[in-house]
Order: sequence, then structure tokens, then C-alpha cells
Amino acid sequence: MIETIDRMLSDLERGKLSRRQFAVSVATLAASASLAPGALAAPEPIGFRAVSINHVTVRVPSAVKD
Repeated sequence: MIETIDRMLSDLERGKLSRRQFAVSVATLAASASLAPGALAAPEPIGFRAVSINHVTVRVPSAVKD
């Protein structure tokens, strides 16, 4: 996980990643790391199987521009 954050920081410093993209990426990484191991187990299928996530909304305060 440290390597991932280091790579994201490098991308942020080089301008490949915006501050908003960085904030979303770090929040997503932190949320996924905090899941309990049991939460990662595959749930029992009921009805249909999801194959992808179409949209995720993350709300963050606006960054103060210098």
C-alpha cells in the first residue's frame, strides 16, 4: 500500500494526477484497506451477478486555490 501511495504522490507532483483525483484515490485505498478480511469473501449469489461498477460518488470539500 505504501508503494501505491508513493506512486500516486509522484503522479500528483508531476501533474499526471489532479488534487481531486488524488483525494479520491487515497480515500478509496484507505476504505478498501480498512475492510475486515471477512468482508472480502464472495457473497452468496441471489438473482443476478454484477460484473462491474458503473458510477461511484465521493464528496470532498473544495480545495482552496493558491
